[in-house]
Amino acid sequence: MKYLITAFSGPLLAISVALLVFLSGAQDAFAFQKVPAWLQQAAALPHPSYDAKVPAVVLHRETAITLDNSGKQVKVERTAIKVLTREGRREAGGAAFYLSKFNSVREMEGWMIAPGGTVKSYGKKDVIDRISDPDDIYDEGRIKILDASGDAEVGSVFGFTSTVEDRPLFFQDKWIFQDEHPTLISRYSVEVPDGWTATSITFNRSEVAPSVRGNVYTWELRGLPAIPKETMGPSFVNVAPRVAVNYFPAAGGDTNKIFPNWTEVSRWTTGLFDPQVVVDDAVAIKAREITANAKTEFEKIRAIGTFVQNLQYISIDIGVGYGNGMKPRPSDLVLNRGYGDCKDKANLMRALLRSLKIEAFPVAIYSGDAEFVRIEWPSPGQFNHCIIAIKVSSETLGPTVVDHPDLGRLLIFDATDPFTPVGDLPEVLQGSYGMIAAGEKGGLFKMPVTPAEANRLERTIEMAINSQGSITGKVGERTFG
Repeated sequence: MKYLITAFSGPLLAISVALLVFLSGAQDAFAFQKVPAWLQQAAALPHPSYDAKVPAVVLHRETAITLDNSGKQVKVERTAIKVLTREGRREAGGAAFYLSKFNSVREMEGWMIAPGGTVKSYGKKDVIDRISDPDDIYDEGRIKILDASGDAEVGSVFGFTSTVEDRPLFFQDKWIFQDEHPTLISRYSVEVPDGWTATSITFNRSEVAPSVRGNVYTWELRGLPAIPKETMGPSFVNVAPRVAVNYFPAAGGDTNKIFPNWTEVSRWTTGLFDPQVVVDDAVAIKAREITANAKTEFEKIRAIGTFVQNLQYISIDIGVGYGNGMKPRPSDLVLNRGYGDCKDKANLMRALLRSLKIEAFPVAIYSGDAEFVRIEWPSPGQFNHCIIAIKVSSETLGPTVVDHPDLGRLLIFDATDPFTPVGDLPEVLQGSYGMIAAGEKGGLFKMPVTPAEANRLERTIEMAINSQGSITGKVGERTFG
């Protein structure tokens, strides 16, 4: 070894080192050339300095959709994110959602550009395919995941792209320009067939008008700051700018996928729910059995509500791409099997009540954020949950009874939540907008907010001090709502 070092000392050693550096740089340059142009451009973008708590910056965020006259859709997504902190390494990954037997993820690739310029590529062998909701017994919704966080380091840039073929249930879509991370470029585009047009509504900021070139509509924002997390603060989806987009087919096209107003959404949803309300002998017998000791209208509703709440919640989503994700199973089948999801439970409760001459309507709602649903955009795509509105007489009173201008007095109830009894409503649903499916009489309606006296904590304390100064006592608490 000593001989070798001596032999390469002086000018010859310098030439050798330079040659190695050159070859290493050439290899890095060659590897970088394998990175797609959009990612090369994103990786070269300068960005501001951010607070030390910001884990990553999104350099490029894009969705490009192409529609054809048959309603088929190809969606290409591209994302580039730069890791700023050790915590930000977990952001180096991507995912693509699809429905088995209905649409497919055609392509999925990723690239990690290290701070020194070396590149690692990711392909099919690195993709994990799993059910989208692990809590479901069976779900056609699946997700392909590419996790590169183990290879990330501070200063790395991770790029990801996916191509998904789909046939959308509606000619509507929504796009949120950012998550909580700062975002340099965010772009959504849709290319429609000849004769089609596209319109949009902007939420959480001033109107974002699309640029139009031929049949391509593009919405773009740049330089979006981070959205800091705040204790008890609003969800980032109620802060981050987003657009709701409608595609309008040529005259004579499929108008069943267009909703100009909430009445049309009600009609469409009613057509899914009403045929599934089956009142057979088994349903009628069960309703009489459940309410055998009930004397008032409210007691009957409460008895049936408690029974339905106690049924096992199981979600088995089949035929989602054809609208079955919003269509309940027949009520007699749900009763016979003894389980169902939110829409199944709501429709079973409707059947049980109908056998007692009490009418009720399904209510589509968003669970988890009372501010999420927006009046300006009539679309079934704004909801993720189903509850029930029960038509009651003047004898039934309570904080969740509302007056509807066309349907009369309605008692609002969540037949899925096992902890909220009839007469109350989960806090996450109070004050939100729900879509009552009642044909031409239905539509969007604001849910009740229970008064303070219905949501209270009563605490009583009984204390005693003996002659030695010791204190003994009893504390009792009662919660309401």
